[in-house]
Amino acid sequence: METTYEEWKQSGEPEISPLGGSTYYTSHGTHVSGTIAGQGKNNADIAVTGVAPGVELYGYKVLGPYGSGSYSNILAGIERAVVDGMDVINLSLGSNHNDPLDPTSIAINNAALAGTVAVIAAGNSGSDLYSLGSPGTSALALTIGASDYSITVPTASAAVDNLSFTDLRLLAKNYSDDLNALKNQALSIIDVGLGYDYNYDGKDVNGKMVLIERGIFSLNEKVMIAKKHGATAVLLYNNDPKEGQIPHYLGDGSEFIPAFALRVRTSVKQTSILMVS
Repeated sequence: METTYEEWKQSGEPEISPLGGSTYYTSHGTHVSGTIAGQGKNNADIAVTGVAPGVELYGYKVLGPYGSGSYSNILAGIERAVVDGMDVINLSLGSNHNDPLDPTSIAINNAALAGTVAVIAAGNSGSDLYSLGSPGTSALALTIGASDYSITVPTASAAVDNLSFTDLRLLAKNYSDDLNALKNQALSIIDVGLGYDYNYDGKDVNGKMVLIERGIFSLNEKVMIAKKHGATAVLLYNNDPKEGQIPHYLGDGSEFIPAFALRVRTSVKQTSILMVS
């Protein structure tokens, strides 16, 4: 964390920056560290496994209140990382200056020449000309941008005995899954509780849909375990009816099977389900 909530309370400064609109306390460094080195072991719905979960991770705090910092601190952090023998340094920061001769850009060039790979955020100024921010303007950096676009999460309706559900929402699927193949298909439902490996003991779920309760460990693991045991699909219901629909979408992944989120369990039992749309 660049600056904590308690540090803000003791500072006497405004909670929100009148200039940039950011809060005094920020945790962007923790977020980025998780993206890099997360090991997926948190007791949470979304437990992140980073791109390099076995890495030896060093953290250099160069920013402070409101997520801002000085050139001198950033330059000192770059130099220290090189001196400490880092193979790769990540700088998820940037300025509004589009200048390949910015001091931080030159420092990154020098780090690269010294044998340290630098991976840098492109900035938050969009995709127009000259929107790349320093030190991402460095000639020898690997500068990374991102794009996003809105998507419509597929929904489905289903019938179980005399019950109808119109609020099923896709939670996850394999890249190769054809959801249309589930239409008008009757699938037996097997209740596997929280979806731990041992919940499948003595239960034949091959070619069937498993009913899983949300909670205790991550949603993606629940789907992955279901696939490992041969299930065709997953129906995952919220363990707290007051929360409504599960507010997550895992998307596509090679480790998934079709999984749908159900708002509450109601009276779904081990019977059959008919996917209709």
